[in-house]
Amino acid sequence: MTLPDAAAQQLPDYRRRHPIPVGVLTKVSGEPLDLRDTVTLNTNIFDNKNYFRVMSHFNRERPPERVVQAKGIGAFGYFEVTHDVSSYTKADVFNGIGKRTPVMTRFSVDLGTPDGYRKTNYYPLHTYEIYNKYGEIFFVKFSFRTEIGVYNLSNAQAAAIRAEDRDYYSRDLYNAIAAKEYPSWRLEMDIISKDDITRVDYDPFDMTRLWKKGTYKTVPIGRLVLNRHVDNHFKGTELAVFSPDNLVPGISGPHDSVFRSRKLAYTDAQNYRLGVNFENIFVNSPLYSKTYTRDGVPPVLDNMRDAPNYLTNSFNGPVPYVDEARPKYLPMILQSNAVDLQPSAEFYNEIVESDAHRQRIADTFAASLLTVRGDVLKKALQLITLVNVDLGHRVILALKKLRQESAQTKREQLTKCFADVEPN
Repeated sequence: MTLPDAAAQQLPDYRRRHPIPVGVLTKVSGEPLDLRDTVTLNTNIFDNKNYFRVMSHFNRERPPERVVQAKGIGAFGYFEVTHDVSSYTKADVFNGIGKRTPVMTRFSVDLGTPDGYRKTNYYPLHTYEIYNKYGEIFFVKFSFRTEIGVYNLSNAQAAAIRAEDRDYYSRDLYNAIAAKEYPSWRLEMDIISKDDITRVDYDPFDMTRLWKKGTYKTVPIGRLVLNRHVDNHFKGTELAVFSPDNLVPGISGPHDSVFRSRKLAYTDAQNYRLGVNFENIFVNSPLYSKTYTRDGVPPVLDNMRDAPNYLTNSFNGPVPYVDEARPKYLPMILQSNAVDLQPSAEFYNEIVESDAHRQRIADTFAASLLTVRGDVLKKALQLITLVNVDLGHRVILALKKLRQESAQTKREQLTKCFADVEPN
C-alpha cells in the first residue's frame, strides 16, 4: 500500500494550524522588528544591525556535520519489554514485562540497499558482556528485527529512486508514522555463556562475522516502536548524540579493541561538534543527573546553582554507589587477526535466501570493479572466488557484461560525435 505523502504537507499543515500570523516578528534580542529593517534595499546597510545579527547567526548556525552517516532522520517512540530476561541481565530497561521506556532514534543505512529504514534489520555488531543480579556473566549479540519484513531494492530500483528523490528513506519513515503505521522491531539477543565462549571454533568477538549456528541460543527481549515525529529536525536529530560508552548497570559492554576506541572517539567527536556541555542539550539530557561537571559554553542549564564545584561527600554531596553484581574480573580477550573468509561464505550460503539476491550481490561487486585493473583486480576476483565459486563466476560474468555495455556506449557516443561534425 502506498502511504500518503504527509512529508510534503508539512507547510500546508502548519498554515491550517495557524490561520492567522503567529505574532510580531522580532529581532533575536526580542525587540519588535520594523518592516524597513527587514530589507537592505534603499537603506543604510551599516545602520541595519538586524541584518548583521541575522547574517552572523546564519554563518554560524550549524555545527559540523557528522563525518560518518551524515544524512539521517530521527524519530521518538518507546521500548516495551515482552519477555523475562532477568536470569541473564539486571538491566532495568530490560526487566519487568510490560515496562515501557521512552526512546529517541536516529537512522542511517549500517547493511545493503533496503526499501526504507523501517524495512530492514539492525545489528549493533559488537559482542556485549552482560550480567545478572548474581554476577553471572553472559556474552550476547543484539539484533533488531523488523516486524514489517525485510525488503530490499534492486540496483536499478535504487538508481531510479536516487535520481528522483534523495530523501526517499526519510520520507517513507515520516509518512509511515503520520499514517499511524508505526515502524517496529523485535529486539532479540543471541547468547553464549562464559564457559562456552572459550570453546567455540571461531572468534566470537570479531564484529565483521556472524556467530555460527548451533553455538548460541536466541532469546527475545521486547519491541521497539516509533510513534512520534521529531518536531524540529535540528533540535531533535542533528543535536542528538549517541555514545557506545553510555551503558546501564547489567551491561558491561564489549571488550574488543574497536569498541574501546569508539568509546573515546565518539565522545571526543561530540565535544568538538556540539561543545563540552552537549549532555545539557534537551534531547541528550539524562532524566536524573548529579554531577560536579559544570561551567563552559552554553547550554549550562542551572549550572548546579549553589552546589560546590568539588566533590564533598562529608558535606552531603552526591555519593557513588556500589554495584555488588558487577563482574570483578578483567577478561583477557584474544582476538584473531588472520584473514578469514568463512563469515562471508556463511553469509552467501546461509543468509542470502534467493538466486536473485545472489545475482544482485554479484552485480554490485562487478560495478565496483569496473574501473579496477591489473593485479588489484586479479586479487579481488581471487578473494571473491575463495568466498564462493558460484559468486566468483557470477562476478566475472557480470564484469564482462558491464565492460561490453561500456564499450558499446563509447562506440555509440563516438559515432554520434562524428555525425554531429560531418557537413550536410
